[in-house]
Amino acid sequence: MARKSEDIYGARFWIKVWGERASVPPQRGERYYQRVMEGMTESEVAGLGVGALLFLATMAAPKVDAFIASSQR
Repeated sequence: MARKSEDIYGARFWIKVWGERASVPPQRGERYYQRVMEGMTESEVAGLGVGALLFLATMAAPKVDAFIASSQR
């Protein structure tokens, strides 16, 4: 029985997708796919940070608006 990564990323998969003359991508170890699937990438961390800042700005907007309105009177 083939490993899960071979079923998805192996030669049989690419031959099914592209036919007999498929250029097969280089094989990587099982540990690489486990690390990729379990950890967050830098762009995901950055996206989480931006999302958190937008959420906090949304929550603080009424207080900031009230402060600006009171200072203009």
